[in-house]
Amino acid sequence: MSINVGCACGKQFRVKDEHAGRKGKCPACGEVVEIPRAAVNAIEASGDMDLATPAAKPRQTTCPACGGTISSFAMICEHCKTNLKQAAGLPAKKRASAAKQSRVGTAPGSPALGIALGLGAGLASAFACAWAYAYIDLFFPFWSILITLAFGGVMGFVPSVAMVAGGLRSRKIGFPIVAIIVAFGYWLTWAMWIHAVLSRKGNAPDVSYLLTHPSDMNTLIRLINEAGIWSYGGGEAVHGGTLTLVWIGEAIILLGAAITAAWSTLDDNLPG
Repeated sequence: MSINVGCACGKQFRVKDEHAGRKGKCPACGEVVEIPRAAVNAIEASGDMDLATPAAKPRQTTCPACGGTISSFAMICEHCKTNLKQAAGLPAKKRASAAKQSRVGTAPGSPALGIALGLGAGLASAFACAWAYAYIDLFFPFWSILITLAFGGVMGFVPSVAMVAGGLRSRKIGFPIVAIIVAFGYWLTWAMWIHAVLSRKGNAPDVSYLLTHPSDMNTLIRLINEAGIWSYGGGEAVHGGTLTLVWIGEAIILLGAAITAAWSTLDDNLPG
């Protein structure tokens, strides 16, 4: 006899009944799966091991996510592709969210497609946001907190949505991708902001030059920090340590907004 085993990745395979109750690696993704024992126990209890005898109709239960009828031995819902082991322990709100995903359909794709879409959409949004952030922050510096929140939120949300559309919802994989995009977007923002600041004085290096010459870019950042760029009520320009603290605060806000947006979009407990 052999046992049907289903992995969370969607792979279905069969193993010998002598492995019932044990754990093994999925041949497709390498994830450790538990081989059901109930199927073998039911056969042993009947006392009939004749392979020619048709197998008894398996007991049925209801998927906690979509409500569809499934085998009691199933590990993946055949209707909504929910991981039943994970869904069994979800609170009602999470089950409702998974059920909604099943009704609209799980986006076809793969982790590789999700990564590619996430990087593409994220880098594109980083270019657009960096340009907008640089000029808005230059002319409206007192809006910097709101601008930074919006910038970080977009850079966390856009690539996460793209990854989900490509079939990737894993936070373990998605967060590093978002971190790469945020780091690139932050560096790009500095280059565009410096270009915008120096353009007002009529002597601004190209953004491409700044991105490819980090030492020169750091020198310009230091010079701007020493001179200051904006002030309160027409007084002395904010500069030095005070301006450095402002920049550090903006970086923390940006990263926090990006992580929050990615966390709320990606979800290991949803199908896909």
